[in-house]
Amino acid sequence: MAGNALTILCEQLEKQERQAVAEFSLARQQLASFEHQLRQLESYRHNYMVQAMERGSDGMLASGFHQYQSFIQTIEKAEIEQQQSVAQLRTNVERKRREWLDLANRHKAIEQLIERQRQKEALKQARSEQKLLDEYATTQFARRNLLSD
Repeated sequence: MAGNALTILCEQLEKQERQAVAEFSLARQQLASFEHQLRQLESYRHNYMVQAMERGSDGMLASGFHQYQSFIQTIEKAEIEQQQSVAQLRTNVERKRREWLDLANRHKAIEQLIERQRQKEALKQARSEQKLLDEYATTQFARRNLLSD
């Protein structure tokens, strides 16, 4: 009876572990996507700054320079927000990883417990069979001795 409960628990943990792996994988994909977007923003800001300096060296009106500067600040704000999102996603990835590993360890522990119970049951069965064989052999020996007398 306890074996059935452990088997059911093991199956539930296996299902939860598969779900945790899927969630961990999804979180890693989201992190990679956000990191890629952050690199794109950084590259875009850098290219825009280079463009602003090139145009500035050719001579630019103050209003044009102000527009470049304003747009660069907007990009920098977007970068900061993206960096915060990346940091949150890294934390989430680590949490999902720990959840998955915890479930995997629990699942493995239950599997080991089930295996130990199976081994105990097999040993018990083997001893029972050996006892029956010993009793049979004793009975056969006693019959032979009675018949030979």
